[in-house]
Amino acid sequence: MADQSEVPAVVVFDGAAAGGEEIVRMIPGLGADQDEVECGTTIHSQSDDGRVAVGVWRCEPTTGWMPMEMVGRAEFFQVLEGSMILRERGGEQIEAGPGASVYSPSGWVGEWQVPERLLKTFVSFEN
Repeated sequence: MADQSEVPAVVVFDGAAAGGEEIVRMIPGLGADQDEVECGTTIHSQSDDGRVAVGVWRCEPTTGWMPMEMVGRAEFFQVLEGSMILRERGGEQIEAGPGASVYSPSGWVGEWQVPERLLKTFVSFEN
């Protein structure tokens, strides 16, 4: 049995209220006609080694497709507000709206688009 000081705490948070310290970053558009996209992450818990993170991610609408490569990590997320469209390389589009739960496995390669402001909770796992 593990020493209680080594056992991580259960984390409960209101994703819709986000809160906390937000890390905001700009993601450059893919083409000259695309603007940067503003996205923000609020980390609510992270493992000591940084391989597992739990938090909230928001993103303003995009004007085009953004690349996504799940190299060395996987993610489970649930959309709280807005929507996100995912498209696996060479595959069909999948739209995830409020209430949708999505798992992106390690090794997944494709693109994403945010037609309307997105708010999602996530758990990210590095291999």
